[in-house]
Amino acid sequence: MKKRNEIDFFAEEYRTEGEQTSKTVGIVDGDSAPAFTTDSEPDNWNAVINNPNGKSFQLIPIDYNIEIDRGDGQKESTCDAMVLCESEHFLAFVELKIVRAGGDADARKQLKKHYSDF
Repeated sequence: MKKRNEIDFFAEEYRTEGEQTSKTVGIVDGDSAPAFTTDSEPDNWNAVINNPNGKSFQLIPIDYNIEIDRGDGQKESTCDAMVLCESEHFLAFVELKIVRAGGDADARKQLKKHYSDF
């Protein structure tokens, strides 16, 4: 496991999918595996990327892909993925939650806690 200050989130080793220009694609939570994109089986999508202008982007899974040491030997809790659009200088962290009361507040709190320094 790498320590937090040693991680290059943009390293090729973490890029499990190639860049794509799909106008609509789903993100699927890998359930004990990295999140991934797909254009099939929309009923299984946990989130949707709408890309009407066909810009090039890449989903980079974080959970189950990039292990971060908290400093005490334990693995840091992370969000599910990030969407990177390098040509537009755009980066979005993605936290997938089961739809339930308060789920969106939990997701916001988790993202703020872990990624406010980036």
